Amino acid sequence: WGRQCAYCGARNLPLQIEHIRARAYGGSNRASNLTLACACCNQKKAARSIEDFLAQDHKRLNAILAQAQKPLRDAAAVNTTRWALANALQATGLPVELAS
Repeated sequence: WGRQCAYCGARNLPLQIEHIRARAYGGSNRASNLTLACACCNQKKAARSIEDFLAQDHKRLNAILAQAQKPLRDAAAVNTTRWALANALQATGLPVELAS
């Protein structure tokens, strides 16, 4: 999401994980339903639909929906490599600490 709020484009401030489709209306915790939002936009959107929230900004709405549909192939490859490396390091018997 380019380290910026998906809804207003704000940069250089703390971002929160935001559900594109609110869980209250059937949205999931899957990566394809998550975006980043500043606290202000996250609170303004609340459980509203993204279509309602961005009714006046069709360009941004379409961009968010397109980004959410992108395949996660690259992220899956990195995640697989990370666990393979972690397992190989743990097999050495040396202390290994993992963090996200």
